[in-house]
Amino acid sequence: MWPRLLSVADSCTKDYSVLSLRGWRRWHRIVVWGVCCLSFSGCSIRQILLVGHISRVTGNQMPSPDLPPLSYAGYPTNVYFFKPISPQDARRMSVPGFFDRIGQPLVARVATDERGLFRLRLPPGRYSVLIGKDSLFYTNIIDGDGFLNPIVVASGRRMRLELKADWGANY
Repeated sequence: MWPRLLSVADSCTKDYSVLSLRGWRRWHRIVVWGVCCLSFSGCSIRQILLVGHISRVTGNQMPSPDLPPLSYAGYPTNVYFFKPISPQDARRMSVPGFFDRIGQPLVARVATDERGLFRLRLPPGRYSVLIGKDSLFYTNIIDGDGFLNPIVVASGRRMRLELKADWGANY
């Protein structure tokens, strides 16, 4: 019975310090969390489905009345979801939009398929989304508060993301 309650408390709290076996109060917290999880939510924090696509954009992107709108191929890579990243939290490379170190915790990583499509589930919250290129991270979007490519995952059924891997494109 105890290992079951420990794993239930672990999945609900995500706070591994709760699992310390020192003292009755900590055991009591584990049992209470286990009972709460079993009775109310089935031990899962509501997560939102994110469905996304990454397009590889290159070359001249200036609009022209003589040309039809361009379509872009998908880009197979990894997509990284971090806690919100300010410019001070990331180390820039000499090429604009690229970073080699991020000072915020990684929340999730998902690989795209060969068409650049991906799916994952995240709990509601604020995240910075970066595209992987080799061992670097890429985004050229900064919001008015200075955060790198921020998104807000709100309660609801589903969210769609369209990302552009547009290094080397001319706008």
